[in-house]
Amino acid sequence: MSFRKLQNLMANHLRNYYELMFKIINMYLIYFLETHLLKDMFSNKSRAFYNSAFLMNLSIINVEDSIKYLQKRFSKDKITISVDVCKYIIDKVNSIPYYIQFIAAEIWQQVINSKKKILPEHVDEAVNSVLELKSDYYWELLSKQTNYRKKVLYILSKSPKKIFSKETALKYDLGASSSTQKAIKSFIEEGIIEHFNDRYEFSDPFFKMFLLNKL
Repeated sequence: MSFRKLQNLMANHLRNYYELMFKIINMYLIYFLETHLLKDMFSNKSRAFYNSAFLMNLSIINVEDSIKYLQKRFSKDKITISVDVCKYIIDKVNSIPYYIQFIAAEIWQQVINSKKKILPEHVDEAVNSVLELKSDYYWELLSKQTNYRKKVLYILSKSPKKIFSKETALKYDLGASSSTQKAIKSFIEEGIIEHFNDRYEFSDPFFKMFLLNKL
């Protein structure tokens, strides 16, 4: 084998290695460094990094920036996507960057070999594919909840702004608001729900869709 071929072979192996390491690191950041774990790392007195950083809430990324990102990425493979379809994707996943990328990757797999224009039905197919992929995990997560907590989760997925209203308490037989508050607090601690500016949001928008479809 010539030196040039050996050099190219080594370069290819190194490139594959670094790509694999990048994927592993990326998976670690996505699946393990969740918001509630990061907060616990810096706000729990028993943690080594307690009080070593300031907690700062980041605002939602501008929708226009997300649209430009999607159109630019798909255009590299000569795939077109309209502004309306981009907004449909963004709304589906509550404008969370990771899930925008997640659902876009699913759509890309659908259209790369056949269609060159993304339609709303491609988004729906991608969402259903992700829900099917994660359904076992969601069923397991749901099985660990009491009937009361399941009711609270369903209400949060359907109408979170009315979670403490008398009408909602009567309709779903929630009882005292203190019990609801206790359930929500535990969801926040477990990283299922996040609290932003007096509103409750699901950390995983696909889990919200799952609850709406299955409960």
